[in-house]
Amino acid sequence: MRPVFEIATIAAILVGGIGAIRWIAARTHGDPVERERRRRLKVGRQGRLVDGFIVDIIDTSVLYSYAVAGVEYQAAQDLSAVRSFLSEPIESLVGPVTIRYLPSNPSNSVILTEEWSGFRTKPPHTLSKGA
Repeated sequence: MRPVFEIATIAAILVGGIGAIRWIAARTHGDPVERERRRRLKVGRQGRLVDGFIVDIIDTSVLYSYAVAGVEYQAAQDLSAVRSFLSEPIESLVGPVTIRYLPSNPSNSVILTEEWSGFRTKPPHTLSKGA
């Protein structure tokens, strides 16, 4: 009877181990949209600031360039998931921006997250006094 018990124990351990591996793999790889959201928030919270310039806008993707430690980077960010956080039409945003990047990987950068925006707002139009 002992061999049956040992076989059952080994089988239970294997099934549990396989289940744990699948759970970990699903959790770490998961949904691409969720992975991108987590990346965006991490860069937005932990990233350093640098000046950059929006080069072009194609649909909802913004192409931009910036330099870190003498190395010029060109990157793009799809803004479709965070477009609702923009106060202006996406087409009017070409120009200077502030970019956040991770020091450990300067090519990992963002210009807009759910919590932060590198877009520079235009000053409000004011009437001059005495005019």
